[in-house]
Amino acid sequence: MGNVKVNVYGYSLFGRGDVPFNVGPKLAMRFGSLKKLKDNVLADIYDAMHSIPPHLRNEIGDETPIAIALYYSGYRVNPYVEGVRHAFDQRREPKRVSRIDRMLKVSAHVEFAKILLRKGYREVFWLYGRYKLAQIKHGLPILFGV
Repeated sequence: MGNVKVNVYGYSLFGRGDVPFNVGPKLAMRFGSLKKLKDNVLADIYDAMHSIPPHLRNEIGDETPIAIALYYSGYRVNPYVEGVRHAFDQRREPKRVSRIDRMLKVSAHVEFAKILLRKGYREVFWLYGRYKLAQIKHGLPILFGV
């Protein structure tokens, strides 16, 4: 960018840790050639999203479908540059999320991953497993009124 030095970072699209599929920071992203995205992958993701009831569909952030589309189109790392830093006020109270809200979010991801697993996307098993465990974790206290 002119004579300004810019650090370019890479974010792995797939991991078996906390978030199996994530596109990473999206403050400023550039893809070399989006022509490499596979039409069948995009169609499968579109179908999977539209197979989920609308009230659950909105619980899935854009990071997961984007990361899956990129990963199954051959991308392994998402390049990004840092455009902004978030400064958090330490006195601010963290947002409290109810168990029901968490249950809706994880249930949406479970359904999304289940549909993609049926279509043959094997690595999505890690996404399914992570959210299925979270679904059980948040569901038991709701079920037993804890």
